[in-house]
Amino acid sequence: MALVQSFKVKFITPLLIHGSAKGPDAGHLGTSFRGVWRFWFRAFVGGMVPDITMENLLTLENSVFGAANRKVGKIFSMKITPPDNLGEFVSHQIPAGFNEPSTNRPFMFRGYKSDTSFTVNITHRKGIDEETVRALGATIWLWGALGGIGQRSRRGFGSPLLELSSNYKSLFDELTFSDSFQNAEEIKNFLKLGVAKVWDTIEQFLKKTHLYSDGRITIVGKNNMEGSVPCEYGWFVLRSLKQIAIGMNENFVDQQTALKAIHGCKQCTGLGYGERWPSPIITRLYRITDGHYIPVATHCDQDMDGRTCPVSGHTDRQTCIDKYRQKAKLIWTFNE
Repeated sequence: MALVQSFKVKFITPLLIHGSAKGPDAGHLGTSFRGVWRFWFRAFVGGMVPDITMENLLTLENSVFGAANRKVGKIFSMKITPPDNLGEFVSHQIPAGFNEPSTNRPFMFRGYKSDTSFTVNITHRKGIDEETVRALGATIWLWGALGGIGQRSRRGFGSPLLELSSNYKSLFDELTFSDSFQNAEEIKNFLKLGVAKVWDTIEQFLKKTHLYSDGRITIVGKNNMEGSVPCEYGWFVLRSLKQIAIGMNENFVDQQTALKAIHGCKQCTGLGYGERWPSPIITRLYRITDGHYIPVATHCDQDMDGRTCPVSGHTDRQTCIDKYRQKAKLIWTFNE
């Protein structure tokens, strides 16, 4: 019998997705989930195997998530069930956290309001080995801890809170997602333990592949989690805890204040604007017990390819990243 795993995801910030003229449509969430999970898998494996070729990275990615060609095919299927009252969460007036340039009025998006939830059921293809199943589970955990989904998910929207079923809890039983964190220090410890668990799980998966046995990939030591930040990459990679920043000293009393603070600077090329580069900073929000919000940002100092940021003329993303960190009141928590 095929293995079925499930979890519930509640979005603690608005989920911004497009649909028809009548409103947002959750029907394409499955495609979006696969996309963001692939992103985090690619980022993490790219950090663990620094000299990996794009061909080998795609081979590994497809072995977990599937591919259209017959040789790989579908690895798992997914069913997403919305709540019966999903229509009550639809809104065409979700504040974006910034104003329209021409009118100076708050810019509005459409999507689903905070606390919209969905149930996700994943059915694995028969014969898929345990290491592959666990690698997918670890990737979902990583996304749930550091990422988001939907429009402006790199700036706090679509921040997920996962409620794992018993079969996923067996992978991260001591690292349950919660909105009952007391403070940023608890979030820091949660992330440190969880990312280490993700490393161990994906390393086990990589060592079972023919690419590893053939000597075509080499995994760096786990001590690199405490090491220097990778830079000058052509895509977003995650290797070091020092790439993660947390709002340690000050949290935000409400959601709108938080989203406005982490919006960033529209003119800053290094933050993903200008020529429509993807932002090298991914910020999500955590909600703690007093209802306040704490931002957690993950960054990668990607190559700017010789381009210059129009804000201050610098040619490195790190300057843009540091300016953003100061505005959002973030601290590179793991640099201690």
